[in-house]
Order: sequence, then structure tokens, then C-alpha cells
Amino acid sequence: VELRAKKSKLTTHVLMPGMVKTGIIENSQRAQQNHKFASSNSILTGSDEKLALDRFNAKLKSNGLSVEEVVESMYKRLKRGDFYLVITPPDQPEAVFRALSAVRGDDIVHNRPANSITIKPMSKDTRAA
Repeated sequence: VELRAKKSKLTTHVLMPGMVKTGIIENSQRAQQNHKFASSNSILTGSDEKLALDRFNAKLKSNGLSVEEVVESMYKRLKRGDFYLVITPPDQPEAVFRALSAVRGDDIVHNRPANSITIKPMSKDTRAA
């Protein structure tokens, strides 16, 4: 707001890419193997976790954006004057990405668990006091 009020040439933006091919899955799996630790935050264990990560990684490799594609799209959106630089792969329409972002924003505003639309409501007995 202050930058706009001063008519500054400096601008800020929020980069919101969809899936990007980065190698993060392989690097995480390699780090876990090298340090012999398991993900304590995961509800999956052992082979189930590896299978889930392998499936996600395959989807990422086949449908994810390259870093170059993200950068190219980012510059197009900057030239267009967008504040939120929403960049999605071809198999995920931007409207879907924006709708999911709206749900996540609502979860924050209403202090609900992440992705609350996919989670069954907690009973009164299990809610935090």
C-alpha cells in the first residue's frame, strides 16, 4: 500500500506455481536413506510411504511444469500487471487452482484444519478446547 501511495516503481508479487519438476522427492528419499530416519510427520510408513511418494513423483514428472515454463509464465503475468502470479500445468486449469486457494484461505480465516473440505468434521469430543 505504501509503495502504491508513493507511486513507486518497485512492486511486489506472489508467485503461486502449480506442480514444478524440481527433484525434491528424490532428494528427500535420498536424505532419509543416508541419515536412516523416517518421516515422523507421515501417517504412512515404510513401503506405503515410498509407494505414495513414487506415485506422486511420477505424476510430477509427467504433468509438472519445468522451471523454465514457470519463469516464462511468471514474466508474462508480470507484464500483464498481475499481483498473484498463478501458474498451473496444462492438466490443472487455473480456475481449479484458484478455487483450491480460496478454500485454503477460508480454512485460515475460520481456523479450520488444512483442506477441511476433504476432512470429516471433528466430533465435539475430539476438538481442542
